[in-house]
Parts: sequence; C-alpha cells; structure tokens
Amino acid sequence: MKPVFVVTSNVKDFMQTMEIVKKRIGHDSLAMVSGRAGRGKTRTAKWYATQNDCVYLTSLRDWSVLWMYQNILAAMGKPAPKRRKDAFEAIVAACRDNPRPIILDEADLLGSRLLESVRDLCKMGEVPWVLVGEESLPVLMNKDRRVWSRRCASMEFQPMSVSDISTFVKEAAGLSISAESADLVQRKTGGDIRLIELIVSAAESSARASQVKEISVDIAQGALKKVIPEAK
Repeated sequence: MKPVFVVTSNVKDFMQTMEIVKKRIGHDSLAMVSGRAGRGKTRTAKWYATQNDCVYLTSLRDWSVLWMYQNILAAMGKPAPKRRKDAFEAIVAACRDNPRPIILDEADLLGSRLLESVRDLCKMGEVPWVLVGEESLPVLMNKDRRVWSRRCASMEFQPMSVSDISTFVKEAAGLSISAESADLVQRKTGGDIRLIELIVSAAESSARASQVKEISVDIAQGALKKVIPEAK
C-alpha cells in the first residue's frame, strides 16, 4: 500500500473543530477530542499540526509539572529553563509572540494537577489548547468546572465507516472494494483503523496475485482470517 493520509469522515470533523478553535486565538479556550484507541486520533492530530503550523506534543504518564513545561517548550522549538516558574513564563511568552493552537495528545494521561497547569497556561497564554485522548478524557475534564467551562469545541472520533473503508482502499491500495466486502471488514474490525490497514494490505496482496482490481468478499474473508484468525 502507498503511505498516504486518507481524509476520512473523522478527519473532516476534526478539521471543522479546528476551524472553531482557530477563531479562539486571543482567548483562553480548550477543545476536547476524544474516542477509543484505534480510531485515528493521533495520526489526524499530527497531520493537522504539520499542515497548519500548530504545536503538537504527546503527554507522558510520569510527567511532573516542570517536565511537562519543558516538553511543551521543546515542541515550540524553545529552550527549556530548569526552574518551573521560568519555564511557565517562557511558555506564556512564546504563546504571545507566536499565537497558535497547541495540540496535546493522550491528554487522558494527565492527572488533575497537570490539567490545572494546562488551564493556567491556557489562561495566561491566551491561545487555544486542543486536548486529545481516549474515553476517560471527558470524565477528567468534567471533574474541574474551571476546565470544563473553557471548552469552545468538542468532538468524538467514530469507527471508520463503510464509505471511509472504500475511500481508504482506493487511495492507499489503488483498488476498489465491493460494498458487501467493505461492510464485512467494517463489522469484523469495529471500524478500527489499525486493523483495517492490516486487512487491506493483506487483501491487496491477494488481489494483485490474482490480477484483479476489486477486493471481493472471498478476498476480504481471506485477509480477515490472516489478521483476525478468530473472525468468522
């Protein structure tokens, strides 16, 4: 398969959410993007950040406040002071010098203390933060009214649809897929983008070997058995 980024319905929704976010530059706003693992949140966030000059970084479970500040500054391309107060002030200064959205991935790993620090940075830096994470993220944010009340937008990543799968097959593998096959793949994978990539790769190999340009039900079933042996 070709290493292409496919604009799925989730990506389109994310782009619409970011349009709302960009209008909040100059305000202390938070956006929330949540969803189960395997729905393409990280790759979408990284792709968007690269295409649109946003700051992007990934949360770490063992972060201290200072360590988080230093990682944020590194993502901004700024030197990181060794004292927490200095690092905080450096982030605020960088936000004011070059106001742009900050996308913090795997934000569900943040505890309440770190989330409060993000809120403070958001308030003082006056740029919108986009918190991306799994299903526990809304619960975490809802615990602090001062965090929740700053939400300017939210979206939830959904499973890849049958239409998304057809688009992915066409753009990544250069093949077509029957509606029945796409529906079968969607049901058996639950719309998990990682599993779908593996299945489409296996199906592409079979289709090329058979010199056909469409993934039939038989080819799809064979690929499913290779990737998900328990699938029936």
